[in-house]
Amino acid sequence: MERGDHRRRYRRSVIRAALLSSLLSLTTARLLPSQDDYANPILAGISNQGQNEGQPYVTAGDRAYLIGTQDGNFPDMGQHTPGEMGGLWLPPIKLIDGFQARIAEVGTDKEILLSQSAEMVAYPYGNLFRYGRVLEDMDVDRFQFSPDHQQGLIVQYRFKNTSDRTRRLRFHPWNNLEWSPR
Repeated sequence: MERGDHRRRYRRSVIRAALLSSLLSLTTARLLPSQDDYANPILAGISNQGQNEGQPYVTAGDRAYLIGTQDGNFPDMGQHTPGEMGGLWLPPIKLIDGFQARIAEVGTDKEILLSQSAEMVAYPYGNLFRYGRVLEDMDVDRFQFSPDHQQGLIVQYRFKNTSDRTRRLRFHPWNNLEWSPR
């Protein structure tokens, strides 16, 4: 192949590449829907709308999981070992049978057991229990998740004071230790 032929082919290749890139830059690409459009409704959670209170749920990580009912309780359930499915498991050990909390305003005798949530919202990464208005102008939520690569569960209670005054609360969490290998 002569040197002139090689140069001509090279020039044609450069010209073709320039024309192709010009043509591509003039076309309008149809945008694809983003992954957020698909994921946003899922990440926003799925509410039980206050229904199915007695149905089980799980808050799971890869090293620990919590099983309870959608009203936020931990009744005896299960058939493999009767009544022993619910609670916090760090396989093969059942660590606790369940937990509850009580709330009261300091200076009053009225103590409320946070035992019956009004709604549960299931997320891919955890669960939210909305107890609603449990004291005058006081809403309570419980959020829980089990982080991967950790043997445990994170439980967060949120208290929302909707009044215009400062409040002092007593909060008493309680759990029923189990310590039973299965």
